[in-house]
Amino acid sequence: MRSATEAATAPAEPAVVARLFEQHWQHPDDKAVLRVWADALAERGDPRGEFIQLCLIEHPTDAQREARVALQKKAGGKLVGPARELLREWRFGPDGLVEAVRAEADKVADAST
Repeated sequence: MRSATEAATAPAEPAVVARLFEQHWQHPDDKAVLRVWADALAERGDPRGEFIQLCLIEHPTDAQREARVALQKKAGGKLVGPARELLREWRFGPDGLVEAVRAEADKVADAST
């Protein structure tokens, strides 16, 4: 059994991360929910978390903008998430989430079966 200190500093469990994403999906305009989900991803070592955090900064410094660009170049497709293998192209929106994609119909059809 984990101590209270260990529990407080442990990365969010996958089920918690999934619930946070579901909350964001239900309330896409709520940036607070998106920030909490990004924090949970970052705690788990998922580069999407840090990327979203950097994108959500209202008035980023030059260093923060550079860090966002560098992370996007370094992490590449990992920032797209689990659907990456189905996509040919993607574009990120201002909140760090994928806002547009191009996919191969046969890949999407195969994945849905």
